Amino acid sequence: MMRIMYKDTVAVYTLAYNAEDTLSRCVDSVLNQTHSNIVYYLLDNGSTDRTREMIKEYAARDLRIRPMFYDYNSRERIFEVLNVLNAFCDVDYLAVLDSDDEYLPQFLENMLRFMYENSLEYAVCGYDTIDEASGKLISRKQLDSNIIIEEKDKANQYTLYRRYQIDMWGRIYAISLHRKAWHRIFAAESFQSKYLYSEIINHEVIKHASRFGILSESLHKYYVRADSQSNTFNAKHIRGSEILYETSREFLLRHGDISKLNQDYLAAIYFSRIEKEFRNLCKSDLPNLEKIAYIDEILGGEVFRQVFDESYKPDPSFENLKNKDEFVKAIYQARDEYLSL
Repeated sequence: MMRIMYKDTVAVYTLAYNAEDTLSRCVDSVLNQTHSNIVYYLLDNGSTDRTREMIKEYAARDLRIRPMFYDYNSRERIFEVLNVLNAFCDVDYLAVLDSDDEYLPQFLENMLRFMYENSLEYAVCGYDTIDEASGKLISRKQLDSNIIIEEKDKANQYTLYRRYQIDMWGRIYAISLHRKAWHRIFAAESFQSKYLYSEIINHEVIKHASRFGILSESLHKYYVRADSQSNTFNAKHIRGSEILYETSREFLLRHGDISKLNQDYLAAIYFSRIEKEFRNLCKSDLPNLEKIAYIDEILGGEVFRQVFDESYKPDPSFENLKNKDEFVKAIYQARDEYLSL
């Protein structure tokens, strides 16, 4: 295929914390892109290892890098930085790459071609999930063919594209669209919770995009570790899961009544998230009384009551929802066991 050189500038953003073991893999994959017109915002989030020194070394060698350094670590740093980038960054597109992941060399070029040829404001690609310890491929998420979503498709194609909206990596945003979405949600509860922000931002992006698409190529490598934060209990994910369910319903209601398929799909997503958080809670070292309090928070949630109401009968094609009654029994049983200890 003939290469097409695009003039538009892409801002790539990476926030690194104690990433000395993976940073070179990440940064090299950005600097070696076949589309070279980039500005790379590379930030150290208060690391205590060699991350800061590595960033300085890279910035001295490549003037496309804009290094930024913070003296202490903050999980909310991404919100501070993206707020600045959206306000002042003079570029055409925005991409985000985690400090332990990497792009294939043609990620930017192929994504920009896809966006240009189809007049898209936002595009996502497939990705490989890689085990960090062994380097082996765990899975590949990739469509058989490209899809383009217009306004009229946003509800009836929801289950197809929604599975690609989990994070901010593996995608490119037109900066004008990302700014619009960012400013509209910055003060909302869904954003101020600071959890599941990627999915909430992507929902807002899709809401305002006239056309977006999914490229049927795997161009991103997503590395996972056994000690990942996703395998650790986080109390704020309880409310965050409800917020995601609520904002998803609000999004779909903009396009008319919510179909049974989409309602079941949202219920399945919520069930999957809350079940995982419950399992993480049970594995945690928290005192039993705290575990009981968090279980009561789960059981008392309005979304939990809707999804696990006995009168709600989901389509049997949603495998995890077949087990919703058993899960309710398990969560009450766990509560009783913690009370008895």
